[in-house]
Amino acid sequence: MATEASRTRLQLHTFHADMVHARNKSKSLLDVKMGALALGLRDLWLEYIEAVPAEFASRQAEALQDYLSACLWEQNNRKTGKEITIPDYITLRRSTVGLLPFLVCTDLIIEHRRQKSPISHLPDSLFYGEDMQNLLAASADCVGWHNDALSFQKEILRDGDVHNLVLIVSQHYNCHSYTQAGELVLELLHDRIAGMELAYDELKSVAS
Repeated sequence: MATEASRTRLQLHTFHADMVHARNKSKSLLDVKMGALALGLRDLWLEYIEAVPAEFASRQAEALQDYLSACLWEQNNRKTGKEITIPDYITLRRSTVGLLPFLVCTDLIIEHRRQKSPISHLPDSLFYGEDMQNLLAASADCVGWHNDALSFQKEILRDGDVHNLVLIVSQHYNCHSYTQAGELVLELLHDRIAGMELAYDELKSVAS
């Protein structure tokens, strides 16, 4: 297990280093062997790498590394069947939902709208600030929990997947039915949406 974990960390470290190195030598990624998903990300990376700041390049590489690490952990846990606590699952789901790489990439997509602004992209001081991180975490939670609430019948009853907030809430609170657990998840989701809106207002106040 320790050897496999070390191998996984080494693979992710290498992938991260290759993507950051591409900031100056974009063709270096052409020689990296990747799967279908990574190939798509590579094509996107190579097309835009010359136009993005170094801060963005490193930020996107870290976001992808976090996403891939969480997916590997989730896949391994399907094999072991280890019970997951609610706090651990929330942290895991925040990464596996894949929202952070998308949001980081959005900074590039809307770049043309800010070309006349003194800030042409989000600086690290703002991106890694408490208000932005709160907004990113809340946004990822809302997307992940909403997906779990809608897909639990397929994932739990048909596929037997243990990675669903409805199932974990049901087990933790000894719910008498999945319907009751789903209602609790929706309550959590509504509270998290309110938290997301609050984080947005606070970030807007700081950034203005």
